[in-house]
Amino acid sequence: SLYSFDPCEHPLAGQLGGNNPDHFAVAAKLLADRGYDEININCGCPSNLVSVFLLLLLSYRKRNSVQN
Repeated sequence: SLYSFDPCEHPLAGQLGGNNPDHFAVAAKLLADRGYDEININCGCPSNLVSVFLLLLLSYRKRNSVQN
């Protein structure tokens, strides 16, 4: 799963990026419910590397949802 981790990885932080408070709330709850210890909210422009990673992640999720 995208959100899975090994217990030895604690403390575990998830970083959220964007500008929509409602999306932040939903995503933060999702991470908290899955056992993340910290949620970091990034309101600035993501680096090019992060932007490319997010694009690849969204492409993968879209492809995966179409197959299912």
